[in-house]
Amino acid sequence: MPIQLAKQNEVIDLLGGLLGRSLQSGKGSEDDLSGASSGAVAIYRSGDDLAGICYCDLQISNGAGAALSLVPMGVAQDGIDKGVIEDNLLDNLKEVLNIASQWFHDSSEKSVKFEDVMVLPCDLPDELKSMMSSPANRLDLEIEIPAYTKGRLSLLS
Repeated sequence: MPIQLAKQNEVIDLLGGLLGRSLQSGKGSEDDLSGASSGAVAIYRSGDDLAGICYCDLQISNGAGAALSLVPMGVAQDGIDKGVIEDNLLDNLKEVLNIASQWFHDSSEKSVKFEDVMVLPCDLPDELKSMMSSPANRLDLEIEIPAYTKGRLSLLS
């Protein structure tokens, strides 16, 4: 049975709580993410099986990474402008995405665990590409992090 995803309000409540901000959100586009060329892909596993992916575009990756430890927006904007996620912001983003394993629910009662983040562009394993192009479940959001950025976050399982 596929992994079930959190609802929009659960995602926003957890992320907003972690970042200490009241977030605005709306429905994001449902396009094929297998061709994404920037941002971050968090990998979640249930046992040895791929359980889900959280894709964050460059804006959300840098913005959430900065907002977590109150790094100035200018630092996040520099990364966005350069098309990168700086190491300190990536470390912060990993902390957020580790806690975000709560957004994935395995109906067999196995726990879903955060494995790692892959920063795009990179060569993604075939199992990630497959899930990114044809997920069983998905939640696509446009999220605004006040005083930081607005961008895309997608959960796939």
